[in-house]
Amino acid sequence: MPIDSDMESATIPATNSKTNKNGSCGTVAFVITMVIVLAFGLWVKNIIEHVGDNGPIDPVTAFFSRLYQPDTAKKSTGGITLEKYQQIENGMSYSQVVAILGRDGVEHANSHMDGVSGVMPSVDTIIYMWQNGDGSNMSVTFQNDKVVMKAQAFLK
Repeated sequence: MPIDSDMESATIPATNSKTNKNGSCGTVAFVITMVIVLAFGLWVKNIIEHVGDNGPIDPVTAFFSRLYQPDTAKKSTGGITLEKYQQIENGMSYSQVVAILGRDGVEHANSHMDGVSGVMPSVDTIIYMWQNGDGSNMSVTFQNDKVVMKAQAFLK
């Protein structure tokens, strides 16, 4: 079979309108993306600058402390202060924490990890949350009824 080497039959298509439309759509998508990124950046900046008397905090904490408030935590009332929060120390029991705060917390999460005989005991972890009517809140993580971690947002 002979091979056709006629170069005139091989044509390169000229740029058509589809290519131009796709190019402009890409530009429009880029501009829209940049507007969204800019708006998000301004939103985060606003959150950081206007979080209240406790000064700037990271945007993730600000975002979730305002949006995510479990229904059970919303039922809590005032009385949880920064001063009380600062009295809580690692190693305290749940009953000691309740004595400082003046009321029970709302169980937010819990887990159990089986121990390994002769290596480590079982670990029960419970996170309790206390929230004031204004949205300020704190949580304390207990492992085997001992404080191992605490966090707060907007307490005064």
